Amino acid sequence: MSKMGNYVVSLQESAMMPCPDCDGDGVVTVEVPKPHSPSRDIGELYEELHHCELCDGLGEIEREDEDE
Repeated sequence: MSKMGNYVVSLQESAMMPCPDCDGDGVVTVEVPKPHSPSRDIGELYEELHHCELCDGLGEIEREDEDE
């Protein structure tokens, strides 16, 4: 690839950063409350994996320009 092509690719790569919410995985762990029932005397919190809404599951978001 030419020098200009390499430069453009490096600019595109630097425009993205790992998502801070999911750490680049695309999924986040969410605590979901489960209420008590006749078989359970107290409610509990369970962890479930959910689609990351910030990066839409891609694991990357665009860098924000700090100059603006």
